[in-house]
Amino acid sequence: MSTAYVRRSLCLWMKVVLVGVLWTSCQRALADAPADWTLMAYLSGDGDLEAAAVGYVRMLESVGSSERVNVAVQLDRCEGGDATRPDFADARRMLIDRRRQDADGIVSTAAEELGEVDMASAATLGAFVRWTRERCPGRRYGLIVMGHGSGLVDLPHPFVRLPSQVCGVCHDETSGTRMSAADLGAALRSFVRDTGEPLIDVLFLDACLTGLLEVVYELRGACRYVTASEYVMLTPGAPWDQILAGLVAWPDMSPREFAANYVWQAAGYWAQVPDVAVTHAAIDVAQATVLARRLGRLSEELTDTIAESAPPVTYARAVSRSFGPNRQYVDLGQFARTLARTHPRKAVRRLAREVAEGVTSAVVTEYHSGPAESRDQEPTGLSVFFPPNLSELPDAYMASASLARETQWGQFLQTYLRHVRRLFDREAA
Repeated sequence: MSTAYVRRSLCLWMKVVLVGVLWTSCQRALADAPADWTLMAYLSGDGDLEAAAVGYVRMLESVGSSERVNVAVQLDRCEGGDATRPDFADARRMLIDRRRQDADGIVSTAAEELGEVDMASAATLGAFVRWTRERCPGRRYGLIVMGHGSGLVDLPHPFVRLPSQVCGVCHDETSGTRMSAADLGAALRSFVRDTGEPLIDVLFLDACLTGLLEVVYELRGACRYVTASEYVMLTPGAPWDQILAGLVAWPDMSPREFAANYVWQAAGYWAQVPDVAVTHAAIDVAQATVLARRLGRLSEELTDTIAESAPPVTYARAVSRSFGPNRQYVDLGQFARTLARTHPRKAVRRLAREVAEGVTSAVVTEYHSGPAESRDQEPTGLSVFFPPNLSELPDAYMASASLARETQWGQFLQTYLRHVRRLFDREAA
């Protein structure tokens, strides 16, 4: 055997070994690499939403995870409600596996059994986000928060009567507690990337009446995009099987595209249901923050000119679409557009146009169905708290809503409603 032959054989063997090492390293790197997306579902089924929350789990299971998409769930259930098996009455965490579905119940086994927890606690939500991030990291994160909502925490839900009577953006019936938008924002702001950006790319608020500028303003620095409804969220809610299927088929979609796809899929689902009124919007949180500053400038001008501004403001509020238990939530885009057409002052018209343009910039896309008295009555995707009289402006709103404190909107509401009350008292006398 020649020396040259030995050298060639040794060289070939070393190349084979090197290729094998590189292949193994690549496989390990791929296995350890984070998924493109991790979707978290935080489902408060502790109460009359149990069947809907279980339904969401089963929808997610019908599609399942993939190599590029992770799905994690925290589901809280209650005693004596939905009997879908396994019929437990506490909270459990699950990692949704590849496509698996059972006609009779939930397939996924519990990765953790938590016992009874308060789903309206920001600490409980934070623990779930932390657990998911450690167990199934992703390059991008989506978070579903499902529960009863009433928008502002100090107002009752229009249809649901709970022990606490108020819902905020999520509730827990056993505990009789609610999570406010401020609580939610604070919990999520504790999770940031190395770049300083929010960990949560898209927050899906599956709760009634959360499409408020006050709610979105509390989420600045907590997420990049949020989906919400100006009106009630009808059960069974959103078609999460279709939404997740779209993400699995196209995991390269951006956070903006994911938020918009949610609205489009919800629109396609509810368009097939006759005679229902629903609204869905995808909102850019950074642009909503810019909008809040514009609203503050408009509010200051209206406050300074209240005697002249009261009549056009009253008209603009009256013709704009409104939502909530006593129509306290007024569509901001409609209100600003009407004011921009009808106010006698040029400066106010200009500022109102800036607010209307700000709504257009903040709302990535929106869908609404149901009757509208005119084209101007069609919702634009974001509302603002504007009670019809002074007695329905709670002190807690001024104290707890950051939008009221940090812009002139709260001061304007007080000034306008006091002015209107004086006029009525004067006429009554």
